Amino acid sequence: MIRCMLRSGISRSLSAFILIFMIAFLYIYLGIREELKFFGQQEKYISDKAPTGFFEQLTADRDTAYTDFFDIHINHIGFDDGGENDNTDPDSEEDILDMLTGNNKHYSDAAILWVKLKEAEPGKFAATMGEDNAFMSFMLNAYTPYGTLSNFKDELIAANEKMLKRTSALERDRIICTYELELLKKINTSLDAIPPVSGAESFLNRFNGDCIFIFFLVLFCCGMFARHRRNGYINSIKTMKCGLKKFIVDQVFSHIILFTVGYFIYALLYFLLMLPYLGDFSVLGCPIQILPQMQFSVYPITVGEYLLILFGIRYLYFLAVTCLFGFISMLSPHDMIALAVSGVMGIMPLIFSLAEVKGSFAEAVSGNVTSLIDRSDIFVVFGAAVPLAAVMCLVYLAAAGVFFLLTYFCGIMQFRTVRGKVVSSVA
Repeated sequence: MIRCMLRSGISRSLSAFILIFMIAFLYIYLGIREELKFFGQQEKYISDKAPTGFFEQLTADRDTAYTDFFDIHINHIGFDDGGENDNTDPDSEEDILDMLTGNNKHYSDAAILWVKLKEAEPGKFAATMGEDNAFMSFMLNAYTPYGTLSNFKDELIAANEKMLKRTSALERDRIICTYELELLKKINTSLDAIPPVSGAESFLNRFNGDCIFIFFLVLFCCGMFARHRRNGYINSIKTMKCGLKKFIVDQVFSHIILFTVGYFIYALLYFLLMLPYLGDFSVLGCPIQILPQMQFSVYPITVGEYLLILFGIRYLYFLAVTCLFGFISMLSPHDMIALAVSGVMGIMPLIFSLAEVKGSFAEAVSGNVTSLIDRSDIFVVFGAAVPLAAVMCLVYLAAAGVFFLLTYFCGIMQFRTVRGKVVSSVA
């Protein structure tokens, strides 16, 4: 029976998947075009650098680029047109935009032209001198966690050891501090190479916050049961040998199978899009703390392991959502109602993201994995420290199981009542 459902639903599911991925690809492409515009320069900059003294050199180069930027735009070093309107000492950096757009009358046309020509010259660190300052600002932001990794680890170890020495510390705090100390001591801070971090950071953050796949589930699951009620198939299935119970179970399982296939393809395509921005793949073996968004994590996991954790937890999150939409489809008298209700539920993570709503509930509803691996997310259960990520895995799995059982029992009860039969016949 599952094979029949898979065959009948594969074309519809494939069409929905292609549509959703086309939208997702456009969304990803538009996002990374700006985020990763300096990736080539990043690889070139780190190609001949040794880990020892890298961050100090990066900081010095950033200062050089910053100074050159002001020498061109503010001080006009190297330029003198002798004009009465030439102002070589403007008051602030805000004058730069006015100068280049011609709104600021303090600058002569020759000064503006000189700045533009100077910006177009080959840069010391990026393609042009005009990009040098922006590129080095980007590099300093991207590699600050890399440069401060050892200090961050030492400071946290010292803070936890200090907490354990306090006689007034709560038992819960002692358990968490002891657990963090064990984790921190396992973090590798002696890296053999400097990896390109921006590609992994950009794609992993985008995958973690991607709400687009949930709309595939909305389209896919809204007719799980509602459309069968509308066309009278559920009424006829009750008289067949397989029975209503088996139909409900098989229907949910067939959608879970198709969802799983779609999710694996979706995640694989995301990874393939990320491949050109991983460099020599050395970043996958580096500690997760080198990524700016994960720099405060205490877990001794690598970027590659984080990728797998991200993939696994997001799968369980979408599994729970699939079962929820199946439950909505079971209760809805019409597939358009199921689509509307599922759509409202599905858009909640996007609303939370756009409104920047924070908190445990919003993050759990959005499947935000990054927040689950932060240093503050450690639970104490029966006297033992437990990572919140493990707790949320169980929560999502339990939610999927609960919605599956609710779908099953509500389906049996609904179609065994007189009201259920009346609704079925009318639909």
